[in-house]
Amino acid sequence: MALIMVKDDLVIRDPQLLNDRIFRCTGICPKKRNKIIFTFSVVYYTVHIVLGIWDFIDYIGIQDHMVHNLLESILTISTLCGMLVVAKRGDDLKTIIETMRDDMKREKLYDNIEEKRLYYYYNSISYNFCRYAPLVSFTTVVPMYIRPLIEMHGSKGVNGSLAYRLPFRSHMIFDYRTPSRYAIVYVYQFYWCMLPMIHIAEVGLIVNLALHCCAKVSILAHRIRNIQVDSTKSFKDGIRKTVIMHLEVREYYETLNNNFNMMLLIELMSCGVRLSLSLYFVLIKLDVDMAASINFMIHTFVVGAYLYVFSYIGEQVVYESQQLGDAFYNVRWVEVNSQERKALLMCMMNGQKTMYITAGKFYTFSLFGFTEKHSRGQLQSSQYFLTSLPL
Repeated sequence: MALIMVKDDLVIRDPQLLNDRIFRCTGICPKKRNKIIFTFSVVYYTVHIVLGIWDFIDYIGIQDHMVHNLLESILTISTLCGMLVVAKRGDDLKTIIETMRDDMKREKLYDNIEEKRLYYYYNSISYNFCRYAPLVSFTTVVPMYIRPLIEMHGSKGVNGSLAYRLPFRSHMIFDYRTPSRYAIVYVYQFYWCMLPMIHIAEVGLIVNLALHCCAKVSILAHRIRNIQVDSTKSFKDGIRKTVIMHLEVREYYETLNNNFNMMLLIELMSCGVRLSLSLYFVLIKLDVDMAASINFMIHTFVVGAYLYVFSYIGEQVVYESQQLGDAFYNVRWVEVNSQERKALLMCMMNGQKTMYITAGKFYTFSLFGFTEKHSRGQLQSSQYFLTSLPL
């Protein structure tokens, strides 16, 4: 990995602060949970899912409506599942988030400017992702929310009638096609616009913790490459510090993978289906409704970006853990006495254990999986949905 050539006055920023602000809106912030807001959010999105499934049943046979409904329902279900995971794993997540923040505050995390640059490389990626991704996600859903108002204005200008279409697919148990009732339902659905923000905050949490793990492993490998072997005392001290840090990193990694493997499995499946449906809608509507096609092109790009982000952090975790094993192997062991070589051999054995970010503990995220295996899986998924949709 090439180091970023930057000034010595590097600023390490906490990327999780941006996610915490979004999590507070749903009451699932690991730092400080709000049960009232969390209960309201869960009930709201659960009701929306039930009404969305009801609406899907009402419109079976109408392809456009079914595709829209599936895209919204799948996103709502996957985000709600993520909220429940974050809430259920709150104590563990609070511990590793505090560990990450404590590592950023501790001066011992990086002993020199080279180690600080290694950490800054991953910290800047995390911070920029959490800074810009929510904005991109929000701009995707806002056109969907305001489009009914534009259509209503256009229809009124043509024949004097109003088209009372809701922004998001949902079955209403009462007749809302009056100005006052429609306004109430329209405002009610505004909270759904928070869903992409919540979803990106869940993704950002995984990205922050995984890249923090990569940064620590990168610093550890750098220390091993520069370990002093000219004296027994220096070598012992160096090995002892690296072993302690390696154990901390392994524990951090195990906690991260155990808490998020099911959420990543849900994300993997939902993103695959949403990507297939979005591409399907773009293909059939490209010459009919250009505005809708552009909107779904953006949606396709965002979903594909999610899959790439998961694959990227998985690739970096694998890469840095392999670099750690190589660093142990490249220690000048010939200059160490036989007794110390045994300790080095144990470190080499532990360093050969490659770390992975997995979905359900069976699918390993990597850039190879993103470009090869996952592409074939999405093609099969697309064929399945195209053949299963009624004509």
